[in-house]
Amino acid sequence: MRRTLKAMGDAEGTNEVKAAGKKAAEIVAPAAKGRASSKLEQRAALTLKPAAVATGGGLRFGGGFAAAMGAEFGASQGVLRNTRRGTWTGWNQFQPWRGSGDGAGYFLWPAIRDKTPEIKDAYMDAVQALFERTA
Repeated sequence: MRRTLKAMGDAEGTNEVKAAGKKAAEIVAPAAKGRASSKLEQRAALTLKPAAVATGGGLRFGGGFAAAMGAEFGASQGVLRNTRRGTWTGWNQFQPWRGSGDGAGYFLWPAIRDKTPEIKDAYMDAVQALFERTA
């Protein structure tokens, strides 16, 4: 067993783990799009794109839509904001900020939390395949 683990080396960089990351992104993206309720959230959700990256898979989010992060995380409302155009009470177009804990997010992070068992299964399948290949 130890010999097999040593043969695996840096498991993160393997094709199996990279494919699992992309599969996880492909699981989450449609679920997040389905959870988006307001027009702002739906527009932000349309920017979600599963992608292959150097360390595996990921979700590209917000490309070309500056309000995407606000649609996902909300904002503190009724707060004076200093901008290039002056000071104003702003970012009230977003829902209230939910914090950064377990309840954060409006559509993407809730989808990730809901799909966690499927994401774990995808990674376990990848590790099993990697283990079988190196054993």
